[in-house]
Amino acid sequence: MNRINGLRAHALIALLLFTFASTVFSWAPIASADNESSLLSPQEASTVGQQNITMHTGDLVLGNNDVLLIKDAQLNLKGNLVMSGNSILILDNGVLYPDFEKGQYSYKLYENSKIVMQNNSKIESLIFDFILYDNAGINITESNLAKSIILERVNATLQAVNSHISTVDAYGGGGTSQIRITNSTAGQLRLSCNSRLVDSHIDSIVVTNNISPIYVDVINSTYDQLDTSNLGQGIVRTYWYLTVLVESQGTPVQDAVVQIYSQANNSLVAEQTTSSEGTAQFELPALEISEHGETQIGEYTIRVNQNQTQVQENVTLNASMEKTVSLSADLQIIIFAVIAVIVILVVVVFLILLFRKKRKQ
Repeated sequence: MNRINGLRAHALIALLLFTFASTVFSWAPIASADNESSLLSPQEASTVGQQNITMHTGDLVLGNNDVLLIKDAQLNLKGNLVMSGNSILILDNGVLYPDFEKGQYSYKLYENSKIVMQNNSKIESLIFDFILYDNAGINITESNLAKSIILERVNATLQAVNSHISTVDAYGGGGTSQIRITNSTAGQLRLSCNSRLVDSHIDSIVVTNNISPIYVDVINSTYDQLDTSNLGQGIVRTYWYLTVLVESQGTPVQDAVVQIYSQANNSLVAEQTTSSEGTAQFELPALEISEHGETQIGEYTIRVNQNQTQVQENVTLNASMEKTVSLSADLQIIIFAVIAVIVILVVVVFLILLFRKKRKQ
């Protein structure tokens, strides 16, 4: 791969350290790209204020095991960002701002390189292209990715938790790239790879796939618009949470066996035992969209078994819901009444037989 001419990462950091009295960045090679915890130690991370803004003109190139940490500071980069190897760029309450005059710069990640954003970090939106190739990835936690990002090939990954993402274009991966978004918001997602959206809100989802089967799972999440007009071999599945509370005379029942059966074919879908609070939570599919159309699959039967007592309830999932199942006092009363009647009948029969025996004597 031809790298764009520019300073190597270590040369850039050396220049910054020489130019500025306070350290805005921390850079260090590491033995493994997965050893992220050591990168954020107080010995390596600076604690300068967010008002520290540094400008760099020229390309920023990270390769091999290079690590660049931007902590509590902003880097205005007037140039391209090129990452490869096992290199890592970490923004910890940091801002990466594409600052340019005439050119339109790109951020491109190759091989196993990774960007980690955390603690209210931000990448601004002025980049011309932001593309992940090969096995590159970006992990976002409690941060804001204002620029649209492209997952181009092979096994590129995007994971976001408690964050906001502007736009994601995932194409060309043949379903092998991965997107995981949890408890976050996003503008538009154009998806042609396996994706899992959990507890989130998306303005627009467009699913397009003509290469290989993919699954887009939308779990306890909402969207304003869903476009499946070019779905191809893709499948979109909507899931909701079903929380079952098992109680008896107002008291939660622990260790009750809760089984979920599909009403469509009476097959067992899931099974759990209740917690100390008497609850069991399930993640159940309710709607499936494929090239053949929409299929409603959200009708289930709840069966609760406890001490040879079985109770069942039917539910239809159109949203996440809670359902209380009572090992009811009425059922217990009926059982007790039946036993009492049997005992009384036995006593009556015994007394009749005893009375007849005495009369014969």
